[in-house]
Amino acid sequence: MPKIFHNAIKNPKRAGRPSRHPVEKFRVKAWYALVADSAMTHDPTSLEQLFQPEHFQSDRAGKIGANRNWDKYRDGSRSPRAKPGKKGQISLVERVGKRYDLTQWLFEHPVWAVITVDDPSIELIRPFLMAVKSTVRDYYWDGFAISGADPNAVKSGFLDAIGEKIWINRGDLQSALDHLAICVLILRIKDLPLALDMPEVIHRNIVKTLGPIAQSSPFCGIYEEFFDWLEGNIWNGQLEYYCSARGDIAGGWRETMGDWC
Repeated sequence: MPKIFHNAIKNPKRAGRPSRHPVEKFRVKAWYALVADSAMTHDPTSLEQLFQPEHFQSDRAGKIGANRNWDKYRDGSRSPRAKPGKKGQISLVERVGKRYDLTQWLFEHPVWAVITVDDPSIELIRPFLMAVKSTVRDYYWDGFAISGADPNAVKSGFLDAIGEKIWINRGDLQSALDHLAICVLILRIKDLPLALDMPEVIHRNIVKTLGPIAQSSPFCGIYEEFFDWLEGNIWNGQLEYYCSARGDIAGGWRETMGDWC
């Protein structure tokens, strides 16, 4: 994960140890659900035995037992270590990811960073576009070789392209999360000059991401709480305002379910 995403997920407002962002609970619970489904067991102790067998070695007193951290991962109250240890030990997220690669992809997805970063600026457009897959990126940047493009060209191309309506295939969680991340970034950049019709298109595009996310293995058990948080903190009722403009959607994200993929 790029350093910018690691830093974004921490809340720097409190001195000392960073406080835990409310969204971290959803990230960990989604990760745990995907790990559990991939390993075909939702038992925390069984998962700990699978990925951290060293915890079950006998100590000097001959005792064997789990540290119960996996119970906390299941509840979202504790985060698995995502960075290497001080002596270079592999992180738990990477260890699990070596067996089930999508679990690490989900835990390190830029959607978590774009939701939590303080006051995102236009300078974040390039790293976030580079972090999503190319078929999604093409909706938001009208050009080629973005990695070497001039920042002003990136901004201009971004503004020219973001009004395009997206399409997500049923069950395509990766594209849905990628699109959600970019749409949330657009909404959160305060100094981004949007055309008058852009907010409606962006909110309608967000609606298209909700179905594939809610129906996916990692989110099927938490999507209501997750979407409620997003509605209260990110789009702030604007789905209802924009998506009911033609009378076909009203009442917040729950009323959009008929339009999900």
